[in-house]
Amino acid sequence: MSWNCYVTQTLRLPLLVSSLALLTLLGSCGELNAPGEALSLFASTVDPVYLDEEYTFDFVVSGGLAPYIFEVRSGTLPPGLELANGSISGTPTEQGSFSFSLQVSDANLSQAVEDYTVTVTPAPPAELVLNVPPTTISETVRIPISVREARNLQALRTQISWSDLTFEFVPGSVRAAQGSLVVLQRAREGQLNINLTFLGPSLNGDAELFSFELRPLEPSTLTLEARTEYRSRDGEHGFSSTQDGDDQGFEGDDTSRDTSETGTTSEDNGSDGSGNEENSDNEGSDQGDGSEENDGGGF
Repeated sequence: MSWNCYVTQTLRLPLLVSSLALLTLLGSCGELNAPGEALSLFASTVDPVYLDEEYTFDFVVSGGLAPYIFEVRSGTLPPGLELANGSISGTPTEQGSFSFSLQVSDANLSQAVEDYTVTVTPAPPAELVLNVPPTTISETVRIPISVREARNLQALRTQISWSDLTFEFVPGSVRAAQGSLVVLQRAREGQLNINLTFLGPSLNGDAELFSFELRPLEPSTLTLEARTEYRSRDGEHGFSSTQDGDDQGFEGDDTSRDTSETGTTSEDNGSDGSGNEENSDNEGSDQGDGSEENDGGGF
């Protein structure tokens, strides 16, 4: 009896080892699903979509078993966009709101459906960043001015204002941040008008544009306000207003704080609301690049 029992245990050991090896192999090949991981689409919304701007959005699947198959179950994508291999891509050609249901299926024939609404709008204007120091200023300070989220930006003009009771502009302190910029300037008490043009390729993304110096009349905090018009390479115009710094340090009109708008204007820019004048008597470019031939009107 003891001999037979020994043989049985000996035969069971290789069988157990083989079973464990098979389970390990199947798991490494992706044939096992963790319990409770139902198939689903991770995103409930998609990134913003802008008219005539190249777009790509990748859908992420959670759970289920690869490979996955994506399809638009109902509704329509914006004209110019297509679904392929779990991604929406293309260049939208029509404004409006478009709703659709996206279905994903996996190797287990499980399905998940998510509803989406895509709104195609004109791209927002670039944003001028004023970079005001957050502390009390007791000596001359250089203020770097940059732009954020520019799209094919070819030129801009801006009017930057501050309280002339606490700060004064340092003449000749305007400096372009790069050699491909032509910067025209005109300063008066509490105000600096800048016309800026890119000589080379248009700008996309974020970049520093120029800087200037202010001198405090007494230790004070600084508030800057800017009204800016942007022109893209294709002739589209956008407008924005921004304010940065301590509200108490600026006594001018603050009605444009935290507002922005987009639009298209004619080449006559007298109605843009920026307050920029024709700078025929401007000081010229501090780069000495011949920009004094420009009358400072900008666009």
